[in-house]
Amino acid sequence: MNVGPAHYAVLSAVLFAIGLFGVTTRRNVIAALASLSVLFSAPLVAAVGFAESGDGSVPRLGDALALFTLAALCAELLVGGAVAALLWRRSDTADLDEMTELDA
Repeated sequence: MNVGPAHYAVLSAVLFAIGLFGVTTRRNVIAALASLSVLFSAPLVAAVGFAESGDGSVPRLGDALALFTLAALCAELLVGGAVAALLWRRSDTADLDEMTELDA
């Protein structure tokens, strides 16, 4: 079976839908961050899949693109985790619905 760009697009769309569903329905901060990482990995799958399914006339930059995107994803998760830990320490809850005010 040959895997073409359409397969990568479908996989990317499924990952995006799962991540979007998780971000919008989760009430816990950590679960929302995990869903956000799935949501952000969807364009990575699409971009790397499209880059690797070329005809060979252009340089293959899929691996470099994946490395930079994963570095940005790790930075996003670190900052998001730090903000979630700070909010949890201040409000003693990890429920996103109860975090409506950000007063000092």
